[in-house]
Amino acid sequence: MATISEEIFTPRGINPDCPDTQFWTAEDRESSEVEVAELVAGFVRAIQPELVLETGCWRGLTTFAIAQALAKNGHGRLVSIDRDGAVAAVARDRCAVFQNLEVLICDSLSYMPDAPVQLAWLDSSLGIREAEFRRYYPFLSGIVGFHDTGRHHAIVREQVERLAHEGLLRPIFLNTPRGCAFCEVLAQHCSRT
Repeated sequence: MATISEEIFTPRGINPDCPDTQFWTAEDRESSEVEVAELVAGFVRAIQPELVLETGCWRGLTTFAIAQALAKNGHGRLVSIDRDGAVAAVARDRCAVFQNLEVLICDSLSYMPDAPVQLAWLDSSLGIREAEFRRYYPFLSGIVGFHDTGRHHAIVREQVERLAHEGLLRPIFLNTPRGCAFCEVLAQHCSRT
């Protein structure tokens, strides 16, 4: 585990709103900050969801944290999606001790939830997170988190701000090294299949 520094996040840079990056840790430059993964798991413990959806599992750090929190809850399941089969295999291996999750290899924009989603963590390709939110919106109730919302990842922050302007969600932006937002989903109409 490495302390986040200029070296870890080069060439993308560090969030200029987070000057004290030495307080966060990450496994590598693509992984979520460990502390952010723990916060996502904290939401799982606090809101007790039946279904959590994660896009972009990378090597399974946040996937593991979510599955572990669901196990502590004693109910609920996680569906984690990644297009990269090798990445999904690493996440599957890391989370093999849990029975409450599926790691799917598919395009997140082709996946359709089979039940209402009380918590979603969107951490796939930067350019498609708004499209993911719109795809899943009919199923969302509760909280949706977006990773990479720092000013140095302007595309994701702009997507979240646009969705907020449309009245679809109410965000709280956190100035972590990569930035994240946790949002209350507004005016949802949950579908059941």
